[in-house]
Amino acid sequence: MDDMEESTQEEKLPKILVVDDKPENLLAMGKLLKPVGAEIFKALSGEEALGLVLRHEFALILLDVQMPVMDGFETASFLRDNKSTETIPIIFVTAISKEDKHVTEGYESGAVDYLYKPVNKDILLSKVRVFLQLDKQRRELEDLAIELRALSEQNHLLLDCAAEGILGIDPEGNITFANPAACQLLQQDEQMLLGTSITPFFEDPGIESIIQQWTAGDGEPESINSKTSVLKQGENGCLPVEFSVSPTQTESGLVMGGVLVFQNITERKKLEEHLLKMAKYDSLTGLANRTLFMEFLTASITRSEISQHITAVFYLDLDHFKPINDSLGHDVGDELLKSVAERLQQNVRRGDLVARLGGDEFAIVLDDVARPDDVKLVAEKVVESICRPHHLGGRELYVSTSVGIAVWPECGREPDELVKAADTAMYVIKKNGRRGYQYFTDAMREENRRKAFMEQALKTDLQRGNFELFYQPMVALESGCVIGFETEVRWDYDGRLRLSDEFLPLVEELRQMTPLGEWMLNNASREMAQWRNADPARKDTLLAMNLSLSQCKDVNIQAMIETLLEQQNIDPQVMEIEISESFLNEIPGKVVNDLKALRKVGVHVALDNFGSGTSALNYLRRLTVDVVKIDPGFIHEIGRDSATEGIIRAMTFLAKDMGIKTVAEGIDSEAQLAFVRDLGYDRGQGLLLGAANPVTRLEDTVVLPDQNRTG
Repeated sequence: MDDMEESTQEEKLPKILVVDDKPENLLAMGKLLKPVGAEIFKALSGEEALGLVLRHEFALILLDVQMPVMDGFETASFLRDNKSTETIPIIFVTAISKEDKHVTEGYESGAVDYLYKPVNKDILLSKVRVFLQLDKQRRELEDLAIELRALSEQNHLLLDCAAEGILGIDPEGNITFANPAACQLLQQDEQMLLGTSITPFFEDPGIESIIQQWTAGDGEPESINSKTSVLKQGENGCLPVEFSVSPTQTESGLVMGGVLVFQNITERKKLEEHLLKMAKYDSLTGLANRTLFMEFLTASITRSEISQHITAVFYLDLDHFKPINDSLGHDVGDELLKSVAERLQQNVRRGDLVARLGGDEFAIVLDDVARPDDVKLVAEKVVESICRPHHLGGRELYVSTSVGIAVWPECGREPDELVKAADTAMYVIKKNGRRGYQYFTDAMREENRRKAFMEQALKTDLQRGNFELFYQPMVALESGCVIGFETEVRWDYDGRLRLSDEFLPLVEELRQMTPLGEWMLNNASREMAQWRNADPARKDTLLAMNLSLSQCKDVNIQAMIETLLEQQNIDPQVMEIEISESFLNEIPGKVVNDLKALRKVGVHVALDNFGSGTSALNYLRRLTVDVVKIDPGFIHEIGRDSATEGIIRAMTFLAKDMGIKTVAEGIDSEAQLAFVRDLGYDRGQGLLLGAANPVTRLEDTVVLPDQNRTG
């Protein structure tokens, strides 16, 4: 970004570039640097910094080391390897180790100094002022050199030493002088150049125009400053150059000719092309990225509006890519992504576009399609080609793809509409079994409208806390007594109280699970405390609360629970925290330690949906828990599938052998209840044992029938 703070009243201030991937760090550094009296430029990445360096002359660069994609070391090396930027002083600002190997790497990549986080303001200002003083002295020397050059135009020694090509020309544009650099760039001997016209060497009509103006004497003689052009070399060669043309005049204003100064900008052009490629193309596959994809789609729609042909968008997601990536490693996963990219390109026309949008998501734009059936044919070819085995490093890997298709103009007239429609269709094919393609339909459009209305209502109610808590009884199977409740949340929307499964996925999409989970925790604890206090017999009633993956990633679990216990004066022994096995492998190690710490103070920890994942035994080893809750999917198969019953027995015996209490969720029939009681389950939950109710109706809770109780 080109985010520059306001300069002071001085005519020309030195420029400082601050590079850091965290906006808060840029803001803080900008405030610290205000006293030095400089223009502060900010960049959020190494790539953005390189773009700014091409457009501005900086006295100093303060460069963060640890950044994604292109870190500080790579950025510094890039600057040092480029002639136009190699002399800019770079100070690394870093929080990494001060070990010699890290410092050495910094200096080798081009740093002149280091600052360590947190940055000391006095040290920062002291170092910055030193380099600004050096820059001032450098500028003074450069200004002096310019003055000397103006006074010594006829001094061949000075001109011979110049790195730029310098040509003297007469009023008609014929060459009167060429320094060695000019001869080298033009690949001509000076004697051959003298007397020849300058215009054939430069592919720029502006030079001929300006010479004509000089000759005509029409007004103040014009000049050209820092313009890019193509220089013709020898017979067939050419070179990108930047040139300036200025007239030389007598005191009376008569034009005696002019001076043309030019320099080779090949390296700069290469850098610009590299930056353009980084901005528009995926570095792994070489495909277009999302930015170029949207630009191409916009242009394709414009062409279709003229031709009345079709623009089709494919949104693709690889099926079962994550297990391959997780089990075989990211290197294998990357090779598989490149193989997929190659096959996608092989199945589209030259004028179509294939893009990688991120992860294992790809997109295709079929441009200017004359026949609707062609879209279907391409979709079939794409699905078939991806499903064929991928031979990588001696391995034979298999993936399939789910493709959503949206067609202009039926599915939308704007680029964003088409992408969203194709994405929606892709999720439908995912839901319906994967491996195939699905066109966006009117029914999906209506579902999107319904979801959009629901999303707006949900956003409003999330801000207002318009939800209701329900509590499902947890029954001790031996005694039949209710020993606690698991908290559930309901949402009153469109005249109906919605179950959590109907809206929590949308809450996740809105990234509001953390605040909703905190609201549930605080309000459930408060309501249950009031309910317990109404009757001394209820004082030991457990309250079970589910933690979402978002909460585990976003907040300090230990601090949150301990603060709650203290503020509401809750006995830790009546609090139970549930973590779902389905996302246990994604939670940070810190959360595992937090849960262990909470167990030490008396909080119960339960592993929910046990057996639903792929490595339940490993989870039990990783996370020490008090309770495992067998996934309802297993309980529902009791009496239907003997293999499932065997799995339930095995999981039960394992848990009991480890001293872990067992809970059967989803008990809806007498047969299920009898089965888990015979296995010695400690607790049960389900409609047979009691439906969830608000706190005001917990007295209506149903418990085990008398004939099913023991002792």
